[in-house]
Formats: sequence, C-alpha cells, structure tokens
Amino acid sequence: MFPLLLNYRRIAATVGRSFSNQVIKIDQHHVRERQVKVCRRFGKNSRLLRPWFLRYIPQDGYPISVRYVDTSPDDDSRPVILLLHGTPGSFYDYFRFIADFGHQYRCIAPNFPDFTHTIRTGGCFWHSAEEKSEFIADLLADLNIKTVHCLVAHSLSAYTASYLWIYANQRPYFDLNSICLISPAGRFKYRWRHRVRMRLLTQLCRMLSLQKMMMPTEWLQSRPMANMPLSNMLARKDLAMWKMLTENLSNYDSYHLRLRVLAGNLKLPTLFIFSSNDKLYPADLYYEQLYELQVEGNEFDKYEHYENRLVQVAAGDRSDSWIRVVDFSGGGHYLHNTHSHLIHSYIDELLVHANIAH
Repeated sequence: MFPLLLNYRRIAATVGRSFSNQVIKIDQHHVRERQVKVCRRFGKNSRLLRPWFLRYIPQDGYPISVRYVDTSPDDDSRPVILLLHGTPGSFYDYFRFIADFGHQYRCIAPNFPDFTHTIRTGGCFWHSAEEKSEFIADLLADLNIKTVHCLVAHSLSAYTASYLWIYANQRPYFDLNSICLISPAGRFKYRWRHRVRMRLLTQLCRMLSLQKMMMPTEWLQSRPMANMPLSNMLARKDLAMWKMLTENLSNYDSYHLRLRVLAGNLKLPTLFIFSSNDKLYPADLYYEQLYELQVEGNEFDKYEHYENRLVQVAAGDRSDSWIRVVDFSGGGHYLHNTHSHLIHSYIDELLVHANIAH
C-alpha cells in the first residue's frame, strides 16, 4: 500500500501538492449551521434495549443545531474527508488541514454538541461514543453523503471513529474508504477509585445538579481530568464534565476489540500517527493499540526528537500493508498542527492510495 517514505518533500513532489506555510483562517463562507435530528436509529428501539443515557430519547431523535465546516457544499463530485475533533475541541483544530486539502477535497468538520447543550435541553445527548457515531451518520445522511473517502479522528474522537468503521459500508451508514488516527486515545486503565468517582460524577450530571455544586479538588486532580489546568476546570465545569462524560461513556474497555475488527476483518487503508513523547497520554497507550493492530516496533517510521529527521524506516516490504504507522517522538498531542507539513504528506499518500484502491 505505502511505498517507502524517505522524506515529506519527495512525497509532496510526487503527488504535485504544495503545502502552505502560512496560518490561514477558516473561510467563514465554509462555516454552516443546520438542525439535524440525530440518534433516530436508537429512538426506534425499545426503551429496555437502550442504555440509560438513551432511555428517554424521542422516537424521531434529538433535534440538534450543528455548526460545521463544508468546503464544497455544492460539489458532490469531490471526495469527502470527514474530520472529527477531540474533547474539548472544535473544527478550528483542523484549520491547517482544511487550508491544504479543502481546495481538492470536500472537507467536512462538524462540531460535536458540548455539555451546555446537555444542560439546556434537560439531559439530551450524553456524549457517549454511540451517540456521537449516530450524530455523524445522521448528519452525513442529511447532507446526502454516501461515501467518505477518508475519516480523520484526533484524540478522544477515536472512540467515535471505531464505531463508524464497525458500521461503515452497511446501510443506513455511509461507505468508508480509509482511516487516519492522530494521537488516538486508547484503552484507559483507571484505578477502582477513579472509576467510582467518574460514575458518581456521571450520575450527578444526569441529575443536572452539577452547575449548582462544587466538585472536590482532589477529584479534579485525578484522571481523566488531571491534565487540564485546575483553574480552568473550576471556571468551566462544563468542559470538565464534557471530557469526563466522553471518556466514561466511550466504552473504552471494549475499544481494543474494535481495533481487532479493523486489523482482522476490515483492513481498511489506515494511517496511525502518534508521539511517543506525548505530554497528555503515556506512550504505552499507543503501543497497546499498535499491538492490537498487529504492528511490531520496527514496522513504523520514527522521527528524531529535536530536528524531525527520519531515524527509522518501517522494516520489510510495506507496499502491500493495509496500515502505516508514524511516530513523531518530538511532537505533542496536536501533531496535525505542530507537524502539519510532514503529516499532510503522509495523509496525501493515504488519500492517493485509497482513491486507486476504490
């Protein structure tokens, strides 16, 4: 699948793309808003078959106002790239990506509903991975998009992406040609005390009393919220609850099984990008995902910590492999913004191959 990548300049010259060095803001003409009824598939099921956070969903779904970027709303001929941001985050996380790829591809980057939507609607939308995957599927169906050329997911949106690749190529879901995972969150291993705290906070959130209470400081200092500044957490409890709900209701305990399906049955063309020096998540979290994807330590490209020089090239013949893995050891969690030139070259190669394969 992936020819040997010696450096990003060679790839850029091969495909004839010139990546931008400038920071270009998202064109406001591309920012749109529409109301979509989401999770309709769950609404049609019996209440007894739904998890608690979907128990009282209306039969015709949640009505949610969605803000999203669509670079080519009137051109159905362009291949579609779907961009999923992490939590917290927004489509602005992909401003460099949209600047480089928006002229050739139809880039669609929706904003996931935040926690204020949950409070305002009296408990509608709990930010679970299942809800988010249905949210994406219903939005694309409303836009009449039946094929996604590439699904790009960053950080916690990997959980949502995992449900999308499980259900992709089945009706009423869309067809999916390739996947790009950037710093994907893996299978967390919380201590039992942290699990109890997360579940208790989830129940308090369910009662919609969080905005009236003070969360204990020691709770905020434990995972999954330890890496966010405490001052911001106390000032913006909605961000704390948004992140906590996303992780707690992500079914992270079974995430490795969805990775096995991708590696064993689907084998969609995949690009896995991470940093072994990520300050937010430990490197073991990424290595465990690579183990489930059946990737050995010498089977990925690795860049030097300081000068971003390629110091390790994937061993063996990777031309027929379905997955390519890149480690930017000197990068952080937002690699698609700090190492955009290199990463966009790898993504461009993935897009070219996915177009040939389909």
